[in-house]
Amino acid sequence: MNEIKITSTSISTSTITAITAITAITAITAATNIIIIIIMINDLNAPPKRTP
Repeated sequence: MNEIKITSTSISTSTITAITAITAITAITAATNIIIIIIMINDLNAPPKRTP
């Protein structure tokens, strides 16, 4: 019985770790996309650059 409990505990721990990692990666990706979109909007709103 003890072996089953240890196995289930390790499985749940690794699952939680995987979910946390996926969530962190997703959050970082979303933040990067938002920053890129903000930069693109700023470029669109910027006054046209005059070529010398």
